[in-house]
Amino acid sequence: MKTKRIWMMLIAVLAAMAMVASACGSDDDAPAAAVATTAAPVVTTAAPEAAPEEVGTVADQPAEEVAASLEPIKVMTIAPIDSAKSSYQNIFDGATLYEQYINDRGGVGGHPLEVITCDGKGDPNEAAACARKAVDEGVVAILGHFEFDMSVAMPILEEAGIAVLGSCCPVKPAEFASPVNFIFGSTNAMQHAVTYIMNEDGCESPVFAYLDLYTDYLTALAEQSFAHFGVYGDNAKFVSVPATPGDFTAQAAEAADSGDCIWLSMSAAAQGAFVAAMKTVGADMRIYGAQGNLTSVVAEAYPELTEGSVVLNAYPNLVDPVWDEYRASIVEYDGPEDGNWNSLSGLGVWAAYVAFNDIAETIDGDVTAASFLAMVRDQDAFQTMWGPTIDLSAAEGPMPGFPRVLNLQITFDRIINGELTPTGIFADMTDAVQAG
Repeated sequence: MKTKRIWMMLIAVLAAMAMVASACGSDDDAPAAAVATTAAPVVTTAAPEAAPEEVGTVADQPAEEVAASLEPIKVMTIAPIDSAKSSYQNIFDGATLYEQYINDRGGVGGHPLEVITCDGKGDPNEAAACARKAVDEGVVAILGHFEFDMSVAMPILEEAGIAVLGSCCPVKPAEFASPVNFIFGSTNAMQHAVTYIMNEDGCESPVFAYLDLYTDYLTALAEQSFAHFGVYGDNAKFVSVPATPGDFTAQAAEAADSGDCIWLSMSAAAQGAFVAAMKTVGADMRIYGAQGNLTSVVAEAYPELTEGSVVLNAYPNLVDPVWDEYRASIVEYDGPEDGNWNSLSGLGVWAAYVAFNDIAETIDGDVTAASFLAMVRDQDAFQTMWGPTIDLSAAEGPMPGFPRVLNLQITFDRIINGELTPTGIFADMTDAVQAG
């Protein structure tokens, strides 16, 4: 039960990072190959088997309006927009980009796709209102959502039999247990993955900076990962960081005096403030952060400090060929230039919509909430567009205590000359997580 409590609190932190969510060795060193030990995760240096070929790229096809003759298929995406916690406009932007993209190519099996966006406002009652709206509107599925609290909304969607497909970064226990939820993101594996990659990079005295609300729980989780990989032990340092971004000079100084590498497990806003404080105190540490939080914006602002830093990804970098249609659609349909497209939420929403189309087009008959949920549950080896093959039919996924977490694969970027550069390493953390 202690392990389960630790995982529950980890997810809250990873959501805050979003989620849904250091200088050791030479700065230009790429991560080494996997260590040949029984504790090592399954690691490859090439992308997993590519997904089946999708409809042609926007760049290769003229964007012609296709008049679909069938009734529209309604789907919904929920995200916090008008929220004091954080706003994820890029989720709505990605959903509406896909709507334009697929409808210009004949829709979903000849049906125009109608995307309904609903602002959950970071409030469980508002998210529940979105769920009720989905029921009233006859929505087929909830796609690519992120919300801070879906605990009231999930039972509504369960009762209506509406699938929730492709979320990047779930937060509350209701999402991890719901039989209608099919999670794509792998943020749950990031603590074990950062221990693994720090060791591969040659870090000897790593620092783990956690939000103060969860430091005790995350410290225990980190120690589990140390035990699994047989590294660090007393050489690791834990720094508690206030949840509200502010002056982090004291915490940055403590970190700089303690180690050679640092994992910043915190929100994007807090992470930016912490890196600024690191510069102030003259820190010389390799930084590790999560996709969408340790960004090119941070790299451009602090080029010397972030050179050689590592970004842990649930999805491959936006430059990967699997995102060709997405990148082209951002241009074709005038996506905001400052949209955080290369992020857990930005990439996750597009991946969810592609998956919806792939599954919906296999349905023989009307695409309804019931027929779609049944077809999702029939996918025992679903090939995602970005790589991992996921068993959507499983009653329980690979992570103990979190049955709806279906993917524990992490990829890595290295910041080189200010650019987030893919390393080509894909690490499956299933064995590490299960051992914990």
